[in-house]
Amino acid sequence: MSLKQILKRPALRLYLALSRRWPRSSRPPPNPQEIHKVLLLQFGGIGDSLRMIPLIGILGETFPAAELATLTNQSSGIFDLAPEGFPACRHLTFDFGQGLLTKWRRLRELRGERFDLIVLPIVGDGFVEIAILARLIGAHYLAGFDLDNGGLCFTHRVPFRRNEPLLTQYSRLLAAIGATGFAENIPLRRHHKADVAVAARLDALGLVATPMVVVQPWVGGHEDFKAWPPASFRDLVERLIAELGVAVVVVGSVAERALANKHFEGLTSPRFYDLTGKLSFIETAALLARSRCLVCNDSCLVMIADALRVPSVAIFGATAPEHTLAPATLCRTIRTDEQLRCQPCYRHQTLFMYQCSDDFRCLKSLTVERVLEAVRSVLAAPRADMRGSARS
Repeated sequence: MSLKQILKRPALRLYLALSRRWPRSSRPPPNPQEIHKVLLLQFGGIGDSLRMIPLIGILGETFPAAELATLTNQSSGIFDLAPEGFPACRHLTFDFGQGLLTKWRRLRELRGERFDLIVLPIVGDGFVEIAILARLIGAHYLAGFDLDNGGLCFTHRVPFRRNEPLLTQYSRLLAAIGATGFAENIPLRRHHKADVAVAARLDALGLVATPMVVVQPWVGGHEDFKAWPPASFRDLVERLIAELGVAVVVVGSVAERALANKHFEGLTSPRFYDLTGKLSFIETAALLARSRCLVCNDSCLVMIADALRVPSVAIFGATAPEHTLAPATLCRTIRTDEQLRCQPCYRHQTLFMYQCSDDFRCLKSLTVERVLEAVRSVLAAPRADMRGSARS
């Protein structure tokens, strides 16, 4: 836990204490004719932003005359995979890493937009801070989760359930403001230019006719809680090549290039390719669409694989698969055989401590054999049999 988090914690606890004691009242949904500008606000990882895509569609149908906008900390390029024909939507950004004066100026710009409705499908780390940010941006209606009874800022709030998929809960949140619709998955489209670029790269590597498994060993943050050890991933890659006869392509961001160099150094099989940092986000999606299977930790690539109907094998440690996966997932989830009462420890709590008293056994005790067998099963199954969630 950082010093900044330690210093903020007393203020967050005070806010939650006040929110729990504040009287709750229910309000009717807004009249669609009153809604001219809608802001969909989400911060976190790429996966959090991807889950906004079905919400944009539902909000566009409910408020057809309204101007839609998103506010995230991610590049707007993420939304290039949204299906054609989706409602027009501006994509705005807010950088919490900037100085106080710069953030204040940005806040004033957002206040000047005069939104009528702000929707916050936000839970977990940063929930309180972002709820307060939404209040400062200002709107007549604010809809969000009453996570840990912390929904003081919202005019429309729904309980957060820790045993229900996030996409299902997003539908309940939108129902509170009169929107109807349900997302079993995140709708994405194939990107033609990215497809062409990836096809050319695979042709140059001689991979066009070779069964391919994509592996992403990285998570981009809180690795201790979410990442299977890289050494285990390396062992898995070697066995996938030797025992299943597939080509393996490792992917990741530019920031993860050094990690890939370190952990896969010396792996010289002609069926191993390390493309970490060499593909854009959209090109990575295009690569997944051409693969037989994805193997990764709990990450946004599972959502992309699901959207493209590509089966995946995902390793879960501190997080809960029943929470993060879509209802129509093709993912085979892998968790340790050990009976750990603490697993999963992260269920999108407002004040998660990021501490483990069990040396992260939920991840370290998971064997390569378990993951290999799951991949073997996926590759042996006809694609038609992969419909729906398959848990291991």
